[in-house]
Formats: sequence, structure tokens, C-alpha cells
Amino acid sequence: MFAAAGCGSQLARANKLAARAAAAGHSRQVALAYKNRKPAATARHHYAVQILPVLDRSVGAFDGAVRAASGSPDLTSLGTVCGNQVATIQILSSFFDGVPHPWAWYTPLGYLHHKTMDVYGYMLGALAACNTASSTDDSGSAATAVADMSTAASKMRQTDNYVRWLTHQP
Repeated sequence: MFAAAGCGSQLARANKLAARAAAAGHSRQVALAYKNRKPAATARHHYAVQILPVLDRSVGAFDGAVRAASGSPDLTSLGTVCGNQVATIQILSSFFDGVPHPWAWYTPLGYLHHKTMDVYGYMLGALAACNTASSTDDSGSAATAVADMSTAASKMRQTDNYVRWLTHQP
């Protein structure tokens, strides 16, 4: 049997757990279940595959919100556009948050989840600032809000590209 180099490798631990399960009288299936546990890379790939469709939709929604806000002829229509986009972004945020993520925030997958939720929050904050600027007729704040929306869209595209890359990893 060929084992991976180094003491304490995953293969050695899996063999040890399988032998222990077989010695304890468990069925062969239980012993093999210990051998066939998925490594962290596979969990990362599985999570990336689950969240990619939501992120793809989010990129489209973020880009559409920026396009609509940038094309608004006046502050009143800008407020209407921003108000209409809030519900869409909130729904996409809840879809993303609904994907199971049993990892702590300081692990790579937990960090990915929380940083992506930050991007949704950033966009929702920019939309709220856009609504406020529209209601107070402040064109300077409106321009800043549209720029923040563009930043959030860029961050979402970066996250989507990273997750797409993760789906091609083993």
C-alpha cells in the first residue's frame, strides 16, 4: 500500500480509523466511510459549486443596478431606481446566506462567506445612501453613492471570479 509522505498524513489517519472501526465490530461500510472522508479541498470545491449560481445572479443584479443608477437623468428617478434595487439585492443576499456554511469565520471558507456577505452589505448601504441623497436633493452624495455601488459591483465580480476558479480546483 502506498501512503502519502510524512507522519500523520490523511491517508494514514483514514486507515487507522478504518482499522479501529473494523476492530470494534462495525460493518465494512462503516470502516470504509472513515476511509472515504472528503479532504478540505473537496469541501471547498463543493461549497464553491453551491454558491456560484447565486453569485452569478448577483453579479448581473449589481451591474444592472449600477447601469440603471448611472443612466438616471435626475435625482428623483435615481431615488426610484435605488429603491427598486434594494429588494432584489436583499433577496440575493438571503439566497447566498441560505447556502449551508458550517465553518468558523476564521477558516478560509468561513472568511469567504463573511467577506461576500460584506459585499452585499456594502451594496445595500450604497443603495440606502442613494435613496437619502435623492430625498435630500444632494447631487454630491448621489454621485458618491453611485460610485460606491460601482465599487460593490466590482467586488462582487472579483468574488465571482475567485469562486469560479475554486470550482475548477479538485
